Amino acid sequence: MMIAATILAFVFAVKIRDWCYPLVFFWAFIGIGVRNSTLYPTITPLSYILAVLILIFHHFHQKNREIIREMGSDPS
Repeated sequence: MMIAATILAFVFAVKIRDWCYPLVFFWAFIGIGVRNSTLYPTITPLSYILAVLILIFHHFHQKNREIIREMGSDPS
């Protein structure tokens, strides 16, 4: 389910173009990792890894959008 949620975070970031959506998933995955660290030790690292992947994707997606925006506004 967390992998499906990660894919949804990527889709929302690309389709809706809203920077908040991936950060909500990041926050939720960190919360899942903290909350379930003692009960489910295998879910904790997975949730942290997926949270970092979402954060990295979010960062590069934002940088890409800035580059494209700059190229489109370039008069030459």
